Amino acid sequence: MKDSLIQYYLKSSKVLLLNKSFLSVFRKMPNWMRIWGFYLASYLRGSKSQHCNFVIFAQGRTGSTVLVDLINSHPDAFCYGEVLAPNVVRGVKKPVRYAQGLTVFAKTPAVGFKVKVYQLEKAQNQCPRKVLHDFSDNGWKVIYLHRDNLLEHAISDLRSEKTGTYHQFGKNKQQQPLVDINYEEVERVVKFRENCRMAEKKALQGIDYFDISYEKNLCDATKQTETLNRLFDYLGLPEHQVSTRFNKVVKSDLSKVISDYATLEQRLKNSPYQHFLNAR
Repeated sequence: MKDSLIQYYLKSSKVLLLNKSFLSVFRKMPNWMRIWGFYLASYLRGSKSQHCNFVIFAQGRTGSTVLVDLINSHPDAFCYGEVLAPNVVRGVKKPVRYAQGLTVFAKTPAVGFKVKVYQLEKAQNQCPRKVLHDFSDNGWKVIYLHRDNLLEHAISDLRSEKTGTYHQFGKNKQQQPLVDINYEEVERVVKFRENCRMAEKKALQGIDYFDISYEKNLCDATKQTETLNRLFDYLGLPEHQVSTRFNKVVKSDLSKVISDYATLEQRLKNSPYQHFLNAR
């Protein structure tokens, strides 16, 4: 498990038994022991009267960390991070049972986690559509978070990769250096995100889900409470004034993000991705 995630759990009053000793042992466990440990824990779930369980289905750099933080600001909800990421566990054959085991450790009526389509495909060797249907059939609510502007998604990807900065905390925004991003890099990442988006839509076919667009519902702080209260209603929770510790990293003015933005912009204007540029 990522150290930052561990520290977050240690500080949370919403989680049972996750103390330093437990997490230290967990990180040293063989992969199979981690899996079967949570399989076993899932049988304890029957004694818990949870309101609902949920799964956030989203790619990286879509605002999922912010969404998790906003959800966790509700007193009756707790959302884990990427519990099926390859650096946490691999080869989980029964994702629903594994996730149900995790819910045993949470004290809130609503418990969930987030997962990426490529984590299911590559780390767990699972068909995303089957996994999401299994969760839905077992009463889990599905939340689909996505970015509509794949150009901005790609630039966010590349900037984070090049600077090593993925999130900003608190009120004081740090000055970020300009980065070199060329058209070929953007094209490569946009195509990757397009393929992931198609895989997500295929996986979601036939499933009832709550849809969140990063651009329309999440990136603007003024829309977050309204969006989250609609989500809380979907989860059967009361309204709540939400808050987040995170600041937006990538500026709206890309000339203050990319060192030679004029050259990139010119290439984009003569490319299949011009509509993303016009939509900004």
